[in-house]
Amino acid sequence: MVTTMGCNDCHTPGGLLNPDMTLMLSGADIGFGLPGLGVFVPRNLTPDMETGLGGWTTDQIVTALTTGVRPDGRKLSPWMPSKAFSELPSAGAAAIAAFLKSIPAVKHPVPGPFGPDEKPTVPVFTIIPPDAYASMPKPPPRRNNALGACEPSPTIPRGVFMCAAGDGSNLGGWRMKTLVGLAGGGSLVNPVEADSG
Repeated sequence: MVTTMGCNDCHTPGGLLNPDMTLMLSGADIGFGLPGLGVFVPRNLTPDMETGLGGWTTDQIVTALTTGVRPDGRKLSPWMPSKAFSELPSAGAAAIAAFLKSIPAVKHPVPGPFGPDEKPTVPVFTIIPPDAYASMPKPPPRRNNALGACEPSPTIPRGVFMCAAGDGSNLGGWRMKTLVGLAGGGSLVNPVEADSG
């Protein structure tokens, strides 16, 4: 269930594009931003006592998963799909909690959360309101880079920015070539050159 529900996508370093399964579910290396609320970095779900869920009971994990409320009463990030998870049968939620308690504990401190006025220390995925997106600078003229020819994308009008940034450098442990290839859906770069390296 944990694999099917996509827990690794957010809670494993590199999860969305290139998960590091040696650190499975030990917390993200990227944050999720919500304008006005801040940046939330998915936490360590392993049973590590210091940095994970080691001090949580099975019932506390089930409650957090299905209601979005931690044992200390704080609400989880709005990115956490607790509303959807509230529809899980109680046996399914208990099975997820049992699985999380059974995996190897990984000591992996995760920074944040960061308030709206704090500078995050990790790369951030964010929601951009339409007016702010529309006011972003227009893409530079088409050019070639390390990935090959960049073509503007009809579905991602500012995708050429991603293409120009796709020089193989790292972003939160992910190689930009991978991010560009996925973000462009193959329409921005030559797929042969967009490796997962």
